[in-house]
Amino acid sequence: MATFTVDWEPILSFKNHSEFNSDGVSEPTAYLLDLLRRHQIKAIFYCVGWLEDKCPDLINLIKINGHIVGYHSYHHRNDPVDIPSDRPYRAPRWQGEKRLFSGGFWFRLMPYWWIKKEIEKTGIFFLHPHDVMLDHPKCGFRTFDRNIGLKTSRDKLERLCREIAWNEP
Repeated sequence: MATFTVDWEPILSFKNHSEFNSDGVSEPTAYLLDLLRRHQIKAIFYCVGWLEDKCPDLINLIKINGHIVGYHSYHHRNDPVDIPSDRPYRAPRWQGEKRLFSGGFWFRLMPYWWIKKEIEKTGIFFLHPHDVMLDHPKCGFRTFDRNIGLKTSRDKLERLCREIAWNEP
């Protein structure tokens, strides 16, 4: 059994949050919610706090669909001061934990069989909305690693949803 998690954060870091446009999380979040509904999977969405402030309707949609909204720090930095006690918490970049190779960049890069084996070994799968985003913005030197594997990521995710036994978080 494995737990399906989403690190709900923007594809780009925004020094000025007023520059943020929710289009970059709206479409992939809608896709993920539909996928999870079709496969009857419940997930934990670890959300960055400032993004929650900017997109309360999307947070409500996640909750309405029966998923847990966890906390992923306010600014995507490891700041234990701002951790709410009533929500699951995941530190940014898995600090202090064994690095997981079952999601994110690795999910898009590695072949299906390898990802499935890692999920079965660790019991955890994670991805970001931008891992299933159809149209990525250009983001300088990160363009390559943000775009690798996107053409197959949705097909790979559909197959994982069918073939993995998922926990109820």
